[in-house]
Amino acid sequence: MNVYVFRINYEDCYDLVKSEILRGKLRQGWGADGLDIRRSLEEYSEAFRKYWDEPQSRIQRKYDRIRIMLDMKPGGLIIRREIITSSAM
Repeated sequence: MNVYVFRINYEDCYDLVKSEILRGKLRQGWGADGLDIRRSLEEYSEAFRKYWDEPQSRIQRKYDRIRIMLDMKPGGLIIRREIITSSAM
C-alpha cells in the first residue's frame, strides 16, 4: 500500500474536496495557466516563472511534490494534514 500525505487548506471547500475524493478524483486545486503536472519539468518551469520568481531548485521540489499524484492507484492511503484557518484562530 502506498501512503500519501498532503497539507490542504480548504477554507470553504471541504465538501467539494471530500466529494471529489469519494468519486475517485484528487485534484491539485491551485495554480496558474500552464502549471499542468502532466507536462515536462521544463514546460512547467517556464509557466511557473511567468508568475513567480523562484530558483529552479524550488520549482523542481514543488513539481516533484505535486507530480506524485499521477502515480496514485486504488488502495493507496491519502492522509490530509489539517491546516488551521483564520476563522479557527
